[in-house]
Amino acid sequence: MNNERTPETDSAIYAKSHGLKVEEVIKSVSFQEVFKKYYHEVNYKYPNQISSAYMEIPPATKGYIQFVDDIPEWLILSIKKNKLDDKIILTDGGKISLDDSHKRAHLIITKLFNKLKNKNFSGGGSFDVIDKVIKVRIKIPKTAEKPSQKSLFELIKTAITNNGLTGRAAILDENDVQFIITRGSKPTHVNDNKHPALPYD
Repeated sequence: MNNERTPETDSAIYAKSHGLKVEEVIKSVSFQEVFKKYYHEVNYKYPNQISSAYMEIPPATKGYIQFVDDIPEWLILSIKKNKLDDKIILTDGGKISLDDSHKRAHLIITKLFNKLKNKNFSGGGSFDVIDKVIKVRIKIPKTAEKPSQKSLFELIKTAITNNGLTGRAAILDENDVQFIITRGSKPTHVNDNKHPALPYD
């Protein structure tokens, strides 16, 4: 008996668990493969120019790419030619590259929890490609004093200094970080993206 999983069987499992039609999920997964190809081609030709990229969850067939600078003309024409302009949404106006955003998130979260290690706080975080902020989840003991957003920002405001970041990426504003504080002792779930971010595969 062959129990090997395939995209079709995975789609069927996903569809059943979410109350969707298998055909809709397969169509959405096929679109995701097309979207990934566009993303990787653009990222190869224009490194550090993508500010955000993500796809909506099945059964949707829509993805988004935001650029730091202008949108490449050939990409606009290619998407129109392939009749994908209502499925792949291109925008400009991104502040910094996606790579720099992930690097900033790592630096900030590492520094913050090094500072908080004696307070019995736990948590983690990531860069949210949809809301375009670094979301940091912090779980504090039930009896601990709740830290203010301002006091937490003071702890990490120099985290990205002298770490190879330049331009806008080297400037950290309070609006770039969102602290989400809860109480309890259970592990903190840190994946804030309701839509699948584009994998680096």
